[in-house]
Amino acid sequence: MTATTISPAPQLSPLLASLAGDASAVAARLQRSVVAVRNSHRGAGAGTVYSSDGLIVTNSHVVGKGHVEVVTADDRKLRASLLGRDREHDLAVLKVEATDLIQPTWRADPVRIGEVVIAVGHPWGQRGAVSAGIVHSTARGSGPFADAVTADVALAPGNSGGPLADSEGRVVGLNAMIAGGLAVAIPTARVLAFLDNGIAEPGEIGISGQEVVVADGGSGLILTDIEDGGPAAEAGLLPGDILASVDGHSEDVAGVVHGLREARAGRPLRLGVLRGGSPIELDVLPRVRVES
Repeated sequence: MTATTISPAPQLSPLLASLAGDASAVAARLQRSVVAVRNSHRGAGAGTVYSSDGLIVTNSHVVGKGHVEVVTADDRKLRASLLGRDREHDLAVLKVEATDLIQPTWRADPVRIGEVVIAVGHPWGQRGAVSAGIVHSTARGSGPFADAVTADVALAPGNSGGPLADSEGRVVGLNAMIAGGLAVAIPTARVLAFLDNGIAEPGEIGISGQEVVVADGGSGLILTDIEDGGPAAEAGLLPGDILASVDGHSEDVAGVVHGLREARAGRPLRLGVLRGGSPIELDVLPRVRVES
């Protein structure tokens, strides 16, 4: 019987070994900042932590319609509120109740052609998968993705919303799609501009109610239904509570309704509430209206 010969693994040059070790460390750090984003109408995509207190950015097409759930890198399942979206540039921002998310560094200066970049996401449901490549271009002509970063990085369904990072692990873009066999990412500058200006859509807090007369002869909105897991429930509102004011400006039910209609996603509201005849104040964070 002929003995099997096992050849030793090829040895990397010192330079390649160093690069491989650096890339492994960078990928490990990035994986902690990438979440899975699931909704009730589509499969799962990815999201990138923007801040440790629960802000997550992803693609609008990943969010889709309906309720959204986020699964963190340490496998916590968290209900997410949609704070804002920009369908034209395929961006969305989510908020979860967390204070300890691991936020990456977002690189402000543009990425350069020829730079090594790393993508992290969940292709075909494989959590935290990593791929790498070289920046191909930083302009695609005209249109919403004219300033997109393209790279020869392998992406697949489930990568959308995950980070594209440089060799130091700084996020240079948000992976969005594949075009011509290349990864297309929304550059950090556009993501930051969206976060600065884009969270201004009309918001809701997840309540139903009807007009009621209060003790001083005024009127308010008595809450008849509160959506489970919605902003109002998270703020501590209860069925039977009476909304008497919104941000201190409403003095009757018409004012309360007007205040709620003027609410904007991501901008906190201070609610004046009567509970059992006693006044209390609660803060609530409206979300974008959930589409059915």
